[in-house]
Amino acid sequence: MTWLTPENAEMTKKQKAIFEAVRDAVFARRRGELDEDTPVTFLNDLGAGDSRFITTLAAELNLTLTWDEFDEEDQNVVSIYFPSQPLSAPVLESGDVEGESEESSEDEEAIQESNAAIDRVLDRYMGAKTIEDGEEEFEKREAARLNEKVVEWKRAYYRVSSQRPVINCRSGLGG
Repeated sequence: MTWLTPENAEMTKKQKAIFEAVRDAVFARRRGELDEDTPVTFLNDLGAGDSRFITTLAAELNLTLTWDEFDEEDQNVVSIYFPSQPLSAPVLESGDVEGESEESSEDEEAIQESNAAIDRVLDRYMGAKTIEDGEEEFEKREAARLNEKVVEWKRAYYRVSSQRPVINCRSGLGG
């Protein structure tokens, strides 16, 4: 499921702040400034729209999302963890790189491909416009979207059922 599409390229200010924190952490991780065990955390005071946003963002970036952690002040937080992957091959004492062969070049290619995919996702989110929307507006849009789906389903259902033959049970009964 994609959150941002060309028809729906907008996010709230809170969602933009969440995105920017995750984006900054992704780039810090690439530069080696962020350990893989260090999560990006947010206070879990998110509404339905923000929860959906952060869930989709984490899924699209292939990150692990947990909802049941607590910080030092015992506040419920949402944590996003990075997948563990080697940033580079370990260096031996002799100065040679361990495992330097076709494997290391294949690993490096895989990391580059992964980074390119992540960059495409980040670019899509960076292109989204920020709206002054609040949680109430999200709920209204969601209700309208769901109502539209129900109406669409009813149209399809009743169109099919109106094409079914009607059996007259009264004819042929003795009377």
